[in-house]
Amino acid sequence: WSFGIGGAMLLLMNRLYSLRIDPQSEQQGLNVAEHGATTELLDLLGTMSVHREQGDFAERVYVEPHTEVGQVAQEYNRVLDRVTSEMQSQQLAAEALSRAEEKYRSIFENAVEGIFQTTLEGRYLCCNPALARIYGYDSPKQMIEEIGCIERELYVLPERRRQFQELISLEGFVRDFESQVYRRDGQIIWIAESARLITDADGNPTGYEG
Repeated sequence: WSFGIGGAMLLLMNRLYSLRIDPQSEQQGLNVAEHGATTELLDLLGTMSVHREQGDFAERVYVEPHTEVGQVAQEYNRVLDRVTSEMQSQQLAAEALSRAEEKYRSIFENAVEGIFQTTLEGRYLCCNPALARIYGYDSPKQMIEEIGCIERELYVLPERRRQFQELISLEGFVRDFESQVYRRDGQIIWIAESARLITDADGNPTGYEG
Protein backbone atom coordinates (compact mmCIF):
# COMPACT_ATOMS: atom_id res chain seq x y z
CA TRP A 1 0.00 0.00 0.00
CA SER A 2 2.74 2.47 0.93
CA PHE A 3 4.83 1.63 -2.14
CA GLY A 4 1.94 1.63 -4.60
CA ILE A 5 0.28 4.86 -3.45
CA GLY A 6 3.63 6.61 -2.87
CA GLY A 7 4.98 5.55 -6.28
CA ALA A 8 1.82 6.70 -8.09
CA MET A 9 1.92 10.08 -6.33
CA LEU A 10 5.58 10.58 -7.17
CA LEU A 11 4.99 9.72 -10.86
CA LEU A 12 2.09 12.17 -11.00
CA MET A 13 4.10 14.91 -9.29
CA ASN A 14 7.06 14.30 -11.61
CA ARG A 15 4.80 14.81 -14.65
CA LEU A 16 3.52 18.13 -13.29
CA TYR A 17 6.82 19.37 -11.90
CA SER A 18 10.18 17.65 -12.40
CA LEU A 19 11.51 16.27 -9.15
CA ARG A 20 15.06 16.27 -10.46
CA ILE A 21 16.98 19.55 -10.80
CA ASP A 22 18.45 20.65 -14.14
CA PRO A 23 21.96 19.46 -15.14
CA GLN A 24 23.54 22.90 -14.60
CA SER A 25 22.24 23.03 -11.02
CA GLU A 26 23.50 19.48 -10.48
CA GLN A 27 26.95 20.53 -11.59
CA GLN A 28 26.95 23.68 -9.45
CA GLY A 29 25.50 21.99 -6.40
CA LEU A 30 22.27 22.84 -4.61
CA ASN A 31 24.00 25.09 -2.12
CA VAL A 32 24.89 27.37 -5.04
CA ALA A 33 21.85 26.85 -7.30
CA GLU A 34 19.20 27.01 -4.55
CA HIS A 35 20.78 29.18 -1.90
CA GLY A 36 23.31 31.34 -3.80
CA ALA A 37 26.20 30.11 -1.70
CA THR A 38 29.72 30.06 -3.11
CA THR A 39 33.16 28.59 -2.42
CA GLU A 40 36.74 29.56 -3.14
CA LEU A 41 36.96 26.89 -5.81
CA LEU A 42 33.79 28.10 -7.55
CA ASP A 43 35.06 31.69 -7.51
CA LEU A 44 38.37 30.58 -8.98
CA LEU A 45 36.74 28.49 -11.71
CA GLY A 46 34.33 31.32 -12.50
CA THR A 47 37.11 33.86 -13.00
CA MET A 48 39.14 31.39 -15.06
CA SER A 49 36.07 30.80 -17.22
CA VAL A 50 35.74 34.55 -17.83
CA HIS A 51 39.40 34.70 -18.84
CA ARG A 52 38.90 31.83 -21.27
CA GLU A 53 35.73 33.21 -22.85
CA GLN A 54 36.65 36.89 -23.07
CA GLY A 55 40.41 36.65 -23.56
CA ASP A 56 40.89 39.50 -21.07
CA PHE A 57 43.56 38.64 -18.52
CA ALA A 58 43.57 41.97 -16.66
CA GLU A 59 41.48 40.73 -13.73
CA ARG A 60 43.35 38.64 -11.18
CA VAL A 61 41.69 35.87 -9.19
CA TYR A 62 41.10 36.29 -5.47
CA VAL A 63 43.65 34.52 -3.27
CA GLU A 64 42.38 33.06 -0.01
CA PRO A 65 45.50 32.75 2.17
CA HIS A 66 46.55 29.52 3.86
CA THR A 67 44.33 27.25 1.73
CA GLU A 68 45.02 24.80 -1.08
CA VAL A 69 42.71 26.71 -3.45
CA GLY A 70 44.50 29.93 -2.47
CA GLN A 71 47.83 28.40 -3.48
CA VAL A 72 46.37 27.40 -6.85
CA ALA A 73 44.94 30.92 -7.31
CA GLN A 74 48.28 32.50 -6.42
CA GLU A 75 50.13 30.36 -8.96
CA TYR A 76 47.46 31.09 -11.57
CA ASN A 77 47.98 34.84 -10.99
CA ARG A 78 51.69 34.34 -11.61
CA VAL A 79 50.87 32.65 -14.90
CA LEU A 80 48.62 35.61 -15.78
CA ASP A 81 51.45 38.02 -14.99
CA ARG A 82 53.78 36.11 -17.32
CA VAL A 83 51.16 35.95 -20.08
CA THR A 84 50.47 39.70 -19.78
CA SER A 85 54.20 40.47 -19.86
CA GLU A 86 54.71 38.31 -22.96
CA MET A 87 51.72 39.90 -24.70
CA GLN A 88 53.05 43.40 -23.97
CA SER A 89 56.50 42.44 -25.26
CA GLN A 90 55.01 41.02 -28.44
CA GLN A 91 52.90 44.14 -28.94
CA LEU A 92 55.95 46.39 -28.52
CA ALA A 93 57.92 44.22 -30.95
CA ALA A 94 55.08 44.33 -33.49
CA GLU A 95 54.86 48.11 -33.21
CA ALA A 96 58.63 48.44 -33.67
CA LEU A 97 58.51 46.14 -36.69
CA SER A 98 55.64 48.15 -38.16
CA ARG A 99 57.59 51.40 -37.76
CA ALA A 100 60.67 49.80 -39.33
CA GLU A 101 58.61 48.55 -42.27
CA GLU A 102 57.09 51.99 -42.79
CA LYS A 103 60.55 53.57 -42.68
CA TYR A 104 61.97 51.00 -45.10
CA ARG A 105 59.03 51.44 -47.47
CA SER A 106 59.48 55.20 -47.40
CA ILE A 107 63.16 54.84 -48.27
CA PHE A 108 62.34 52.24 -50.92
CA GLU A 109 59.64 54.37 -52.57
CA ASN A 110 61.45 57.73 -52.41
CA ALA A 111 65.08 56.80 -53.01
CA VAL A 112 66.85 58.48 -55.93
CA GLU A 113 68.78 55.31 -56.78
CA GLY A 114 67.10 52.30 -58.31
CA ILE A 115 66.47 49.45 -55.86
CA PHE A 116 65.60 45.92 -56.96
CA GLN A 117 65.25 42.25 -56.11
CA THR A 118 65.55 39.55 -58.77
CA THR A 119 65.45 35.78 -58.99
CA LEU A 120 68.59 33.80 -59.76
CA GLU A 121 67.16 33.10 -63.23
CA GLY A 122 66.83 36.79 -64.05
CA ARG A 123 63.28 38.01 -63.37
CA TYR A 124 62.47 41.09 -61.33
CA LEU A 125 60.61 40.34 -58.11
CA CYS A 126 60.27 43.98 -57.08
CA CYS A 127 61.76 47.37 -57.82
CA ASN A 128 61.22 50.95 -56.71
CA PRO A 129 59.82 53.82 -58.81
CA ALA A 130 63.30 55.29 -59.32
CA LEU A 131 64.54 52.17 -61.14
CA ALA A 132 61.43 52.09 -63.31
CA ARG A 133 62.05 55.73 -64.29
CA ILE A 134 65.71 55.02 -65.06
CA TYR A 135 64.67 52.28 -67.49
CA GLY A 136 61.86 54.39 -68.98
CA TYR A 137 58.82 52.65 -67.49
CA ASP A 138 55.77 54.35 -66.03
CA SER A 139 55.64 52.16 -62.93
CA PRO A 140 57.46 49.29 -61.23
CA LYS A 141 54.52 47.01 -62.05
CA GLN A 142 54.82 47.75 -65.77
CA MET A 143 58.57 47.12 -65.68
CA ILE A 144 58.24 43.80 -63.82
CA GLU A 145 55.55 42.61 -66.23
CA GLU A 146 57.40 43.59 -69.43
CA ILE A 147 60.95 42.45 -68.61
CA GLY A 148 60.76 38.68 -68.68
CA CYS A 149 64.50 37.96 -68.85
CA ILE A 150 67.06 40.50 -67.66
CA GLU A 151 69.94 38.85 -69.52
CA ARG A 152 68.30 38.93 -72.96
CA GLU A 153 65.99 41.93 -72.72
CA LEU A 154 67.93 44.41 -70.58
CA TYR A 155 71.68 43.99 -71.07
CA VAL A 156 73.19 45.12 -74.36
CA LEU A 157 75.84 42.42 -73.91
CA PRO A 158 74.06 39.39 -72.38
CA GLU A 159 77.36 37.99 -71.06
CA ARG A 160 77.51 40.91 -68.60
CA ARG A 161 74.68 39.28 -66.65
CA ARG A 162 76.67 36.06 -66.38
CA GLN A 163 79.77 38.00 -65.28
CA PHE A 164 77.62 39.79 -62.70
CA GLN A 165 76.49 36.40 -61.35
CA GLU A 166 80.02 34.96 -61.33
CA LEU A 167 81.39 37.89 -59.32
CA ILE A 168 78.60 37.59 -56.75
CA SER A 169 79.10 33.82 -56.48
CA LEU A 170 82.78 34.43 -55.63
CA GLU A 171 82.46 37.37 -53.24
CA GLY A 172 78.80 37.35 -52.25
CA PHE A 173 78.41 40.89 -53.64
CA VAL A 174 79.49 43.32 -56.39
CA ARG A 175 80.16 47.06 -56.26
CA ASP A 176 79.78 49.54 -59.13
CA PHE A 177 79.42 46.83 -61.75
CA GLU A 178 79.12 48.91 -64.95
CA SER A 179 77.10 47.74 -67.94
CA GLN A 180 75.14 49.08 -70.89
CA VAL A 181 71.39 48.41 -70.83
CA TYR A 182 68.38 49.14 -73.00
CA ARG A 183 65.71 51.55 -71.88
CA ARG A 184 62.11 50.82 -72.80
CA ASP A 185 62.33 53.22 -75.78
CA GLY A 186 65.42 51.43 -77.12
CA GLN A 187 67.92 54.02 -75.94
CA ILE A 188 71.18 52.60 -74.54
CA ILE A 189 72.39 53.90 -71.15
CA TRP A 190 75.18 53.06 -68.72
CA ILE A 191 74.39 51.79 -65.23
CA ALA A 192 76.53 50.86 -62.20
CA GLU A 193 75.11 48.08 -60.03
CA SER A 194 75.95 47.25 -56.42
CA ALA A 195 74.23 44.05 -55.33
CA ARG A 196 74.44 41.07 -53.01
CA LEU A 197 73.29 37.48 -52.91
CA ILE A 198 70.09 36.64 -51.00
CA THR A 199 69.93 33.30 -49.19
CA ASP A 200 67.23 31.44 -47.27
CA ALA A 201 67.42 30.24 -43.66
CA ASP A 202 69.49 27.21 -44.74
CA GLY A 203 72.00 29.33 -46.67
CA ASN A 204 70.71 28.37 -50.13
CA PRO A 205 70.83 31.19 -52.75
CA THR A 206 67.39 32.54 -53.69
CA GLY A 207 68.10 35.73 -55.63
CA TYR A 208 69.84 39.10 -55.74
CA GLU A 209 69.11 42.54 -54.33
CA GLY A 210 70.88 45.82 -54.96
